[in-house]
Amino acid sequence: MRRAAGAARRPAKRPEMIRTRSILIIGLILLSVSLTCYPELLRFHEGSADCGWDGEGFLIAVRLNTPYDQAGTWVLTLIADRFADGIFAWQLHSSASFESVLVIPNDFLTIRNFLPEALGIGITRSEQVGTFGIRIPKEGPLPNLVAPGDEIRIHALWIKSTPLVGFTVPESGEAPAGGGGSAESKPGTDPLPAGDVFTRGEMIENSFVLIDPETGEPRMYVAASYSLLRMREGEADEFLRFAQIEQDPETGVFSYEIDTTRLTPGKYRLIVAVGTKDERYEKTLEIVDSEG
Repeated sequence: MRRAAGAARRPAKRPEMIRTRSILIIGLILLSVSLTCYPELLRFHEGSADCGWDGEGFLIAVRLNTPYDQAGTWVLTLIADRFADGIFAWQLHSSASFESVLVIPNDFLTIRNFLPEALGIGITRSEQVGTFGIRIPKEGPLPNLVAPGDEIRIHALWIKSTPLVGFTVPESGEAPAGGGGSAESKPGTDPLPAGDVFTRGEMIENSFVLIDPETGEPRMYVAASYSLLRMREGEADEFLRFAQIEQDPETGVFSYEIDTTRLTPGKYRLIVAVGTKDERYEKTLEIVDSEG
């Protein structure tokens, strides 16, 4: 597959590009103090992330606990799977010397690389303080580049290959900045919760659907369960809980929640098993004491 011309090299900064980045920086500053969604689910070991809609698009602001060097590469993956809009997924790569957006349509036949600016995507980053910001436009050369219900994963490749954090794009509400809460979002397709760090007493919860790749519809009448084990250094994991995960018979949505009130601080292994063919999903979680 040929890379679009100029995708592997940063072009000279044009006036409109400078303006776009200035708007993005201002938007991210406002976002950090007002338009937050899922503030608890977007905490992770290496930092935190905020997201929210504004009048022009969807903004994401990631902050690391420590700076990183200029060789660091950020990756943002968006899974849309929206047949009506013709978009299956797209992935953005951003480093000090390279920026590119790989767009995968539903037919998988016309995969293309773009520069972020060509799609109206604005990016800002600071190696000194370890921040990464992105604005995804509501309207642009590719319509509906992001929509409520899409799944987003954020990677920092110099830290680890697995995502730092993942979440579902929320509905775009009309509540004023700083208003209480955000609108409910559609369930995602990941059986594991988006966050990996939880304060003791906080509920670990997730809702998801399993999509049949042949029909594109939710898989129905599928058995699912979760197991929670405490990880102990130098010893076998300690089994704590097992429970069946209920599925809504009309929508196909699976939902579960795990109360952490009686869990001691430390690391835990969460395993979600689906069906009868050893379909397993596993994630390491950490329980921490509340500050103060």
